[in-house]
Amino acid sequence: MSRKPKKKAKVKRKPVNPILGVTDGHLRAMIRGALRKCWRNSSRRVFIQNVRFPYSGPARFKFAVKCELCGRTMGQTEKAYDVKADGSRTKHKKLVYEVDHINGNPQFTDIERDLGKYAVSLLYGTMRILCRNCHKGHTKQQSTERMSHAKTTTE
Repeated sequence: MSRKPKKKAKVKRKPVNPILGVTDGHLRAMIRGALRKCWRNSSRRVFIQNVRFPYSGPARFKFAVKCELCGRTMGQTEKAYDVKADGSRTKHKKLVYEVDHINGNPQFTDIERDLGKYAVSLLYGTMRILCRNCHKGHTKQQSTERMSHAKTTTE
């Protein structure tokens, strides 16, 4: 005789705002996405145009950018496949560089308190070009520092 698997306990969701028709978390996600779209089409694009330089290497790129940590030169439109944890590759190619906010962005957990700081930091914060590997390592380091700082302030 086999046992029936136990049902998982349902996670209690936050209440839906009757005026907006969505939860606060969903509203924050929609605002964050809209701000990131504005950032990609404005200050990020202008920043890349300001740091790029003419490329004269073997590949067919007009312009190149350089990683500020490792010094790797990459074509402005250069893309590559990512490798998944199981060793296979992703379906789509991605740019080989990323634009990093040097000081990071503040948490966006409360709309009334954090929206202004988050928007200003995202759109007007200091940025730099990093290759994907350097950006991954830098972001991981920032996360661990933020988590250790949160633990020391709560204790």
